[in-house]
Amino acid sequence: ARQCPGDSFKIGSNCYKIYTDTIRSWDDSKSKCEAEGLVMATKPDDAITLRKYIVETYGDNYVYLDARGDNTEFRWLRTDEAISNTDALWRHGYPGTKVTT
Repeated sequence: ARQCPGDSFKIGSNCYKIYTDTIRSWDDSKSKCEAEGLVMATKPDDAITLRKYIVETYGDNYVYLDARGDNTEFRWLRTDEAISNTDALWRHGYPGTKVTT
């Protein structure tokens, strides 16, 4: 079985790494990943398990993925697929009622 390097963790067949050293904007988060030779997570196959792990390990804080939006619609950047407003990856209470997808 494939092992994940250093302080990353495995959910399903993917390795993930969360940086908690400082609060970053989405753009700064993307730059940090790229500087480390990584890419931001996009459309995880096991979103519910990933979300549960993040909340249990890091708390219900903001974690950025490779998606963007305009407060009415959010899309995965690599696939341009809309993200449902009921997707399991949203932080509790988000995205709110403005998101229509």
